[in-house]
Amino acid sequence: MASPLSLTPARLETVPQSSADPSYQAYVDAAVSAARDLVTSLPSPTSPTSDRWATGKTFQTGGPAPVHTYSTRSAARLPPGSGETEGYRWHARRSVHRGENAPSYEAFERGLLRDHSVNEAKYIESCTEARKIKVIEEAELEGDNRDFTFLLLTTPLPSRPSASDSTRALRSFVVISIPVEHPSEKGYVRGRYVSVEHIQELDEAEGGGIEWIMAVSSSAGGMVPKLISEKVMPSKISEDVPSFIEWVQKQ
Repeated sequence: MASPLSLTPARLETVPQSSADPSYQAYVDAAVSAARDLVTSLPSPTSPTSDRWATGKTFQTGGPAPVHTYSTRSAARLPPGSGETEGYRWHARRSVHRGENAPSYEAFERGLLRDHSVNEAKYIESCTEARKIKVIEEAELEGDNRDFTFLLLTTPLPSRPSASDSTRALRSFVVISIPVEHPSEKGYVRGRYVSVEHIQELDEAEGGGIEWIMAVSSSAGGMVPKLISEKVMPSKISEDVPSFIEWVQKQ
């Protein structure tokens, strides 16, 4: 089965239309499995080198958490879990949030797992509106439309045991956006992106805190040159981190 994490828009009618559909769980499982493969392929403190990913700049060093960025070395060598990206590279960021002023795991759940797109319009300046086209499974699989039209999958993941505290289970969840076909609205340029966000509690043996990883492959559409959009992507995705943290702290 091809990875659902493709930049080529899917047709909404080909997606399972209900959780009662026999193919529904298989679709969700395939998307989550691909997302986890993609996230775990990134360089990390314990595995700093990769033949697929190059480590980029660190942004927001004066903010609530430094944001480390990565880009695939070549669009021709896709990372594990990736579907077709039509010649565009993947870009990713990682931030770790710890300390008394850092948001709790529950705050990340409220902001990113629940009402994800509606909340984005509240803390991302360039996102002015989010509307649902179709709800397939409430709070799990939905279709959303802004300048981009995408299928949104938000789901908690099985907890993992803590190595330092046998009484504790470490929580995590994933947010997956997959482009889908939908008529463009007058006055809008239709862009496309496929993305994965993975949020997890870190064990005390790992320094504790909350790790937030986001990976995206995107086509801006319109007259934006591919070279320009690819070059600025690491900086642009890093901006969402302090914006989200500031918004959470105001709630």
